Amino acid sequence: ALAGELRLADGSAAAVQGLLQQGVTCFDMDFVLTSDGHLLATHPERLQKAAKEAGYSAPLQVWNNDLVPLSLADVRAAGLDDLRFPTMGEVLDAFLDSMMQADVGSPLPLTGEPERQPAKKSSTDNLLLLLDMKFAAFSEVAVAAAMQMVTDRGLQHITTLWFGEDAPTLRTLVQASAPAVRTIRVFRDRGELPSVIAVQQAAKSYDMLGPSIKMPAVLLNEMVKAGGPVLGWVVDDESAMKVAVEIGLQKVVSNKPLAMHHLRHSWRCACQAFHEQKLPLDVDASSVT
Repeated sequence: ALAGELRLADGSAAAVQGLLQQGVTCFDMDFVLTSDGHLLATHPERLQKAAKEAGYSAPLQVWNNDLVPLSLADVRAAGLDDLRFPTMGEVLDAFLDSMMQADVGSPLPLTGEPERQPAKKSSTDNLLLLLDMKFAAFSEVAVAAAMQMVTDRGLQHITTLWFGEDAPTLRTLVQASAPAVRTIRVFRDRGELPSVIAVQQAAKSYDMLGPSIKMPAVLLNEMVKAGGPVLGWVVDDESAMKVAVEIGLQKVVSNKPLAMHHLRHSWRCACQAFHEQKLPLDVDASSVT
């Protein structure tokens, strides 16, 4: 979804670089675990659909609750190439290379040396790389491997790991193996909603909170009141963006990042024009493009 607006393959270096150049700074990447222990950058349903089109079929519940029933060799043999379905190592390499080529703040130094240089914190303060480990990938072995790959590339200071459920053991593992990697506790709008007390406890245990933008306003406001960073998802239209702005969110996840980035820019221009007395008082900022 991130690359769709640019008509480029998800996870490719070209897609990441293009989005960085357009001002997108928050990247949410899904990962699944193959039967032989490799992490692939894709959503389970997307991989299942592609595998079925290649002649392989499996019940959805198997994909959702167990290892992806394909080895990495099976995935490649089915024609699911590394451009559309890169491994975690490949997509992190693409991300790092793209950071070096795109203007993401203070320019990253290009030394001319063949070795890849680690990311510089001073040049990436606004970047956020979210790792969403799906189902079997959300395990001690897989998370430990992910933290090692992130650390090897010097990306730990911009990386955040999704926690769809409270998992103290995995949180401790992250803190011990990659202390600079942040953790985010995700709250969905379906099923049993968290209590105010649960929200307050999560704010103390995790570095960030990640509520669905569709959650009740009282809970969204409680998360913002907790004082830490709050990231809302999924913000794909003007109404959702208005909710995010009204409650004071600094970052959001969107399947339409360029459209939402441009919407925010149009609002900013409208506000600036209003303060400069270029627009009437009753202007609708959302209509200014």
